[in-house]
Amino acid sequence: MSQSARASAWESSPMAGRSPDGCIQKPAISASGDRSGTHSPGSAPFHGDCLEGLASGPAIAARAGAPAETLSPNDPVWAPVADALAEAMANLLLTLSCERIVIGGGVGVGQPHLFDKIRAGTVAKLAGYLPGMDRHAVARTIVPAALSSDAGPLGALLLADQHPSNRR
Repeated sequence: MSQSARASAWESSPMAGRSPDGCIQKPAISASGDRSGTHSPGSAPFHGDCLEGLASGPAIAARAGAPAETLSPNDPVWAPVADALAEAMANLLLTLSCERIVIGGGVGVGQPHLFDKIRAGTVAKLAGYLPGMDRHAVARTIVPAALSSDAGPLGALLLADQHPSNRR
């Protein structure tokens, strides 16, 4: 059998995702979930379509041609952003068994409409794999940063206060 015939047969087999020798292969799907091959290449300077390159403020601006804060909550640019973030959330839950995932930054704090999309996408991607991680549990687990844009400076102050050189 020719190599191209083996590859074609392999792609339709139930073992797709593993090569005939058993090695795991990179899936034919982008990090944003786009199977069409027409997804945005991302804007991260080192990795392209990593999470930062797909869901950060600069990535959204590059994809939409306008800053994220100027876009309507109904703009279609939010679908791949929410999908990329949902993929990350599902991976965090599956890998680390997180009790809480706090999303901050300009996108997390500035776009509250994304949370319902991220949570729904996370539940769909988990596909029942984690018992009890339904939409209600995901809503309690994936939350916006409570300190909003003050989280970074307040966290730095807390760390400085806890530094051994500040203990009397």
